[in-house]
Amino acid sequence: MTKFQSLPHDRAYEVRPEPQRSELAEFLLAARRQKWVIFICVLIGLMAGAVHYATSPKEFYASATVLLSEQQSDLEQEISSALPIGRDETAVLNALQVLQSHELAREVVQTLSLQDNEDFLFPERSLASLLKESLMGSISDLPDKIAPPNEAPVAGPDPTEEDRIDNVAQVLRANTVFTRLGRSYAIEISYISHDAALATSIANAYAEAFMADEMRAKTEASDRTSVWLEARMEELRTAASAAAQDARDFRAETGAMDPQGLREREERANTLNELYLTIQQRYQESVMEGSFPVSNGRILSKAVQPRRPALPKLWQVLAVGFALGAIMGLAIAVLREMRETGFRTGPELRNSTGLRSFGYMPRLKKQRVTIFDRPSAVEPDDTTVSSTAAPTADDSVGNAQTAAGEAPMAEDVQLPDLPFIRMRPKKMSVPLAAPGSGENKTFRNLLASLDLHRTEDRGMVVGAFGVLPGEGATTTALNLAMVAAQEGRDTLLIDCGQRGGDVHSALEATDRGVGDIVLGKRPEDAGVRCISLENLKDFDAPGRTPADRRQGRTSLDAIARARESYDLVVLDLPAAATDPTAKFLYPVVDGFLLVVRWGRTPRKSVNGLLEREPELRDKVVGTLLNRTVYSRLPSYGVRVGRSGLLERGIPV
Repeated sequence: MTKFQSLPHDRAYEVRPEPQRSELAEFLLAARRQKWVIFICVLIGLMAGAVHYATSPKEFYASATVLLSEQQSDLEQEISSALPIGRDETAVLNALQVLQSHELAREVVQTLSLQDNEDFLFPERSLASLLKESLMGSISDLPDKIAPPNEAPVAGPDPTEEDRIDNVAQVLRANTVFTRLGRSYAIEISYISHDAALATSIANAYAEAFMADEMRAKTEASDRTSVWLEARMEELRTAASAAAQDARDFRAETGAMDPQGLREREERANTLNELYLTIQQRYQESVMEGSFPVSNGRILSKAVQPRRPALPKLWQVLAVGFALGAIMGLAIAVLREMRETGFRTGPELRNSTGLRSFGYMPRLKKQRVTIFDRPSAVEPDDTTVSSTAAPTADDSVGNAQTAAGEAPMAEDVQLPDLPFIRMRPKKMSVPLAAPGSGENKTFRNLLASLDLHRTEDRGMVVGAFGVLPGEGATTTALNLAMVAAQEGRDTLLIDCGQRGGDVHSALEATDRGVGDIVLGKRPEDAGVRCISLENLKDFDAPGRTPADRRQGRTSLDAIARARESYDLVVLDLPAAATDPTAKFLYPVVDGFLLVVRWGRTPRKSVNGLLEREPELRDKVVGTLLNRTVYSRLPSYGVRVGRSGLLERGIPV
């Protein structure tokens, strides 16, 4: 039998930093990992946009344009010559204020009788607006539902006609848009409605009301000017008459003795007369302007009834849906990335735990194997039969017997008293790495790495365990033992779980004991001896009987002696977080293989176990990421070749 060197227990591995990637590269990798989430959210956004487009009523756009007059008064011309831009801005801003005024909206409402127009008061609405209104109504009614008022609400008086006009005018002001066209004096009046004729009439009515308001304002200003000029004319006429009479009286009293005083009084009288004549002329002009009112602007273009709806626009609705879906998808993707608690890459696992990563292992396909029993010379009963009983003459099955006819290896070791598996040769499927596959290569590399660190001339004992149940430690232990048997190593697989363990459950063995698993059709083919070993708990704990303690020590002694007859002893251990079996095997185990489920085993659980159990950590020779989805590795920055294997080799 070939002898191998054992593993050192104080093997330490250097933590190598991962290659630094830019933030953009990390973002792109995260987006690649969450591409389906983002895609689904974008698809939902586009579907929502399509539903909104289909359920929204068609809306028509109508606009009229008014042009303000550039005619200015003499005083305005003097001011605009110094501040032309200021005057332009002021005139346009004043016109916009007039258009947005409540009085002008009231005039349009009364002209079109909008307070009685059902199409204006109750327009068609989209599904989104109805849902929004329902939601806002429920929120506003929530306080009343939680704490109902003590008194019933008192109904107010019915609104008057003026109140209805004011309310409709407020709605009209809010829905009408006034826009200055560039730097010109032109102002566009636009309105959108589901009724094309209504939108056209409102835009034209606004333009006409604005022109009428401008004309009315000019007429009122002319009337006020005329009244003021008429009052000033009367005052000037009286003052001029008094000044002329004063000049005559002064001349009669002094004669030619005081010519200076005589000239001052005459000049004052002449000045008042000239001012009177000027005011009189202006008064006549104002009266004429009031008789023939001229507007300071004109309607540049009237609104024409549109034939095609302006809203909703399909591309705009879909663009908004796409943007909202993308934002929602990115938000969900960020939350999913923040909730990521498992390990995805070997370097990540190595840098987090400080342990060597042996590589990746996918979910293995089931392979066909044959299971043989190992009968004894004495017919076993329902209790237990010693595994050291001599074999029968026709005992030609079992992987321990070699092709050269050597004695079974079981005779070289004292195994604990356990019942034999009593079953006929049976073919069944178990998850195994196919010979020549990348997964098989991973286990071969693992065995080669273990062999490099042997220091003693004896077999080695390796225990495979996971932190939590369901990590795949049983599959890993079974495959490690089978690959070792394929390489010609005498291999013993011990199921350390209670009540038959996971290995025997996978093999559908109802009894617990000794059996052989072979890859071929004959017992002589390369195979693995499989036994079940119980009661590896804390036998020194309170409540245990001396017999329990003796049986536990016997089991540990059997494992220690098995390494003398087998090249490799593989222990399938239960989850370390729920079962303390692994820590009681420190004296007989050369090294542990930590099996971590890809993306599922929490980082805190792994690091917490290694921190709580330093002795266990010192004996962990490496880790293996199990149930890896190779197709998703590139999204975590791991390159995969055409064959699905890592370009730089399976081990990490």
